[in-house]
Amino acid sequence: MTNRVIDLSQKQAARLAGLLYLLLAIFGGFAQYMRISLTDNDNATKTANDISDSMTLFRLAFVSDLVGQVIFVFLALTLYVLFRPVNEQMSRFFAFFAILSVPIVMLNMLNHYAVIELLSGDAYLGVYTPAEVNTQVLFRLKMHETGYFIAQLWFGIWLLPLGIVVNESGYFPKFLGYGLMLASFGYLVDFFTVFLFPSLASISAIFSLFAGLGEIVFVLWMVIKGPSLPEMKS
Repeated sequence: MTNRVIDLSQKQAARLAGLLYLLLAIFGGFAQYMRISLTDNDNATKTANDISDSMTLFRLAFVSDLVGQVIFVFLALTLYVLFRPVNEQMSRFFAFFAILSVPIVMLNMLNHYAVIELLSGDAYLGVYTPAEVNTQVLFRLKMHETGYFIAQLWFGIWLLPLGIVVNESGYFPKFLGYGLMLASFGYLVDFFTVFLFPSLASISAIFSLFAGLGEIVFVLWMVIKGPSLPEMKS
């Protein structure tokens, strides 16, 4: 009976994990797209004007990012339930490291909201000239980007034990686990390069982008096909 309960919870967790991955991609992808599309790193005035003209969408991106972090917590816990019977220690590791990134990202969202506040036109901001406000807007967006690079340390670390347990489980093809390990390495290389060798950041970003395909393929596999779980035991 115990084995039957474990198998049932794993099947439920597998279905839920696919759904959460899809929601995370939607919420997180929308928020990131809005920031990128409204930011011109070489033109503070254009950036401020574009955001002001699309303030409702920019606010929605703020909320979407926060909702995405809540989803990420539940995703980590759901994957823990799925893989705990395979390797409980590794499952604890990836869940812990994943959740550890969440408060960093959420605190970093203050930089996003600071842009909203700077462009609010409140009276107390009258001490700044329009050029100073625009410069602060672009500065806050750059700090938000830096905050994500800080959180990327944990994004990279959590994928390594996840990749290991994916291969141990037999629920997925081996190439998915190796792809997650490669993504882990790519994110970590990008992290250290950005902060230690910024002149090489563009090169490491390309490597990280290709390495991150391993994570994308795993997400798509979870959403479309799902894991091949063993039949429930009686």
